[in-house]
Amino acid sequence: MGLREIGEFGLIDSLVEQLGAGDESVTLGIGDDAAVLTPASGRELLVTCDAMVEGTHFFRERQDGRSLGERIAAVNLSDIAAMGGQPRWAVSSIVLPSDVEPKWLREVYQGLDAGLSRHGARVVGGNTAAGPALVFDLTLIGDIETGRALRRTGARPTDLVCVTGTLGDAAAGLAILSREPSCAPQEFRDLVVRRHLAPTPRIDVGRWLCASGAVGACMDVSDGLAGDALHLCRASGVAIHLDLSLLPISLAARAVAQALGSEVEAWATGGGEDYELLFTLKAQRVDLLPRLSQELGQKVTVIGSVEKGPPAVHWHRNGQSAAIEARGFTHF
Repeated sequence: MGLREIGEFGLIDSLVEQLGAGDESVTLGIGDDAAVLTPASGRELLVTCDAMVEGTHFFRERQDGRSLGERIAAVNLSDIAAMGGQPRWAVSSIVLPSDVEPKWLREVYQGLDAGLSRHGARVVGGNTAAGPALVFDLTLIGDIETGRALRRTGARPTDLVCVTGTLGDAAAGLAILSREPSCAPQEFRDLVVRRHLAPTPRIDVGRWLCASGAVGACMDVSDGLAGDALHLCRASGVAIHLDLSLLPISLAARAVAQALGSEVEAWATGGGEDYELLFTLKAQRVDLLPRLSQELGQKVTVIGSVEKGPPAVHWHRNGQSAAIEARGFTHF
């Protein structure tokens, strides 16, 4: 049956049955005018939201429902990770054109529930509406020890600038989905497509960095390193110097870039949607990075430093001044 046959409340009932109940922190969950939640004593709430619009953020023909649901979860989870928090509850709103198949939509919510529950969060409410474009809007609520949230404002001169994982993979994956390069090895193509369709939120890393007490500022790389590093500069009132030769770029992204005749550094600095963590670390605590790698299996790379000066990102390559064209993603 289609949406017209099932109806709004039939659709809601099926999703409620699929998602189930929350834990003891959910006093009242899906089914009433609002959820009633009970945060733990001594913790503050973190609230973020992100909308994904068909044709801008995803294409139904390129992505199955479950992986899209996991991606919707991941982009919101990444914001909580950047603050060092623990994800707890989510509220989902959807705008549905009449041609959306209920089975496909249930698969989206299966993926959403799986992505959230993997990190201890659950859907506790939401809304549905009909409209001309398919839109998923997720509000995610997390919590953190009072006064411990990582912010963009804490970078200080002499801090090291670090990033988790690799950069440019998501842009490489999007390029493949747009125009398949036959000469790039299949394993590399599969890897970067997964990185685009199913990013990994660094929740454990964010919690670890928060507990370390050595991080000055932190944010996730969602709009591209160039633009996001500038956001951090402006929030902290400092200059950041980054070395292009130090950027962690995967062999897969390099191979795809070569196959397409694209510039891999442009993907790494301006591609966006990698959802890695960009953070500053006290220089005297650089010894923490091998420990983080050993304990969580997470690669972290020092890519630059924080210095005094007007807020700006200065690019270098092996000690020499360099220019880049990437400016990061903007919606308008």
